[in-house]
Parts: sequence; structure tokens; C-alpha cells
Amino acid sequence: GTVGVTVPLGGYAAGFEAVGGSLWAAASGDDVANMIQRLIRIDPVTGEVLGRHDLGPTTAVRDMFASGPDGSLWFVGSGEAGSTLHRFDPGEGRVDASVDLPGDLTPTALAATPSSVWVANYEGSVTRVEVRPPA
Repeated sequence: GTVGVTVPLGGYAAGFEAVGGSLWAAASGDDVANMIQRLIRIDPVTGEVLGRHDLGPTTAVRDMFASGPDGSLWFVGSGEAGSTLHRFDPGEGRVDASVDLPGDLTPTALAATPSSVWVANYEGSVTRVEVRPPA
């Protein structure tokens, strides 16, 4: 029942998920909350930052994450057309798949299965996105 470690992320933090024996957090490069463009890998035992992955200027992370059964990290990003679902491959250190979500829906949560990612929507629905193996 005590706080063991606090890990500074170097900016505003949003979103957090356990994937493949590591913890992953989303953070900005500064205190700007709407520009979350970095994923940070953390050792869950020591709190040591194991890696920082910049996603680039066109991928702004929102605070919804799910771990895929294959060790991937799924998250929702904000884009010009609305929300986009992204798959981040921790082994490659990059986003390797993206799909635009319906523009009239507001994603609120994610769940990943071996064959799909389910997106809960504020409007009272869920959206299923089919997952296919990389070509």
C-alpha cells in the first residue's frame, strides 16, 4: 500500500497499457496535452524507461489503449478526418497499420482479440475492426 516509484515522462502523460512484459505510456514532448506523439516503454519492476518512440507529426495519441494477443499495442489517434485506430509493433518500434474510424462516432475504449479490435463509442455503440495478419 505504498508508492514505490514515480517515473517522469518528460511531458503531459495520457494512456497506459501493459504489453508483453513492459508498460507503455503515451506522453507529449512538453506540457501540451493535445500533442501526445510519443510512446514510452517502462520496466514494470524497476520503473526504468527502456525506450521512447516518437510517432511523428501526423499521429496524435488519445488516451485509449489495448494490448493485442500478438504483443502489439493498439491506440486511437486524432487526425484531420476524426479518429484513427493504430497498431504499434513494439518489436519494430513503429506504427505498422492504421484505419480511419467512422467520423460520426466518438471512441471511448478499446478491447483487442486475435481477430478484431472492438471500439466502444460515446454514442452507445461498439465498432468491430477486423484484424488481418501483415501481408
